[in-house]
Amino acid sequence: MRPLTEQDFQRTLPSVLGYASHTARGAGVEDSRSRTRRSAAPDAESGRLSPEIGICRQAWPANRVGRTTAHAACCERSPPMKTIIVSDLHEPPDSVLAEIEAMIAREAPERVVFLGDYFDQLGDTPGDVTRMARWLKASLADRRRTHLVGNHDASYLWPSPVTLCPGWEWPKQQEFSKTLDRTADRFAFHTWVDGWLLTHAGLSASWLPTGLALGEIDAWLTEQGLTARESFVAHQTHWFVSVGFSRGGQCRAGGILWCDHGELVPIPGLHQIYGHTPDRQPRWAGTDHLCLDTNLGNGPRHYAIVQDGRVEVSRFCLP
Repeated sequence: MRPLTEQDFQRTLPSVLGYASHTARGAGVEDSRSRTRRSAAPDAESGRLSPEIGICRQAWPANRVGRTTAHAACCERSPPMKTIIVSDLHEPPDSVLAEIEAMIAREAPERVVFLGDYFDQLGDTPGDVTRMARWLKASLADRRRTHLVGNHDASYLWPSPVTLCPGWEWPKQQEFSKTLDRTADRFAFHTWVDGWLLTHAGLSASWLPTGLALGEIDAWLTEQGLTARESFVAHQTHWFVSVGFSRGGQCRAGGILWCDHGELVPIPGLHQIYGHTPDRQPRWAGTDHLCLDTNLGNGPRHYAIVQDGRVEVSRFCLP
């Protein structure tokens, strides 16, 4: 397969730029100036899922359910411990990155999970990508940290017209590759924290195969993650990067890299934390779906602490 060139992307760029307006949604906003706490006691093995009928669903054969060895460390359900979760970064100022590091030092968690979207910001430059890539390279070296893939990151990790996202530019790709080339296997599409499923944008019920049980979601997502990697390397699409109606796409809800909070159909019995859809405050859908993205252009303003299944939302010490 021949290497892609800048011209390959330029031919695709006009259609991609029609995607995904980042319109903040105000419905269901919850004030999180002080820590708010939610708890969950999910029973991952009970019940069969009966989600609303969606698109692109297929039966999940029982003989395909099982553990997948590749990327298993990213996908295992974690034992109870203190975990910090930070949502969309989008090349924040150095002062914000410094506060994130200071917060992690203060909280002293056993684990930190970043929900993806490290790159792209309105008016950014290749220099901003270089700065962010250097921070990310150091963060990837910390074994306590898990880094998820966001829709903006997929463009740089697997540069191809099928992963192309608004904000991507060829000079920025070149700067990314100087620091983070061949690092795709160090990022995960999903992970678990105390029974909470973490993805970049959330898993909508409309994507679940018919008859998939709660206890089978991990194995299914793990296998889908492997398929997505193979597809992106081959410059082929995958439902992970499907775009929903609310962002100009053709699906009822986006995939786990593109699902808008307003179009996500909750999955009964499944507890989720995700980002991708920014607003002034984190938003809860019921008691078990949290959208943590509060980056409206200058870095995230909130983070979550998960400990023994309880979720606390706190605010960064930023002006």
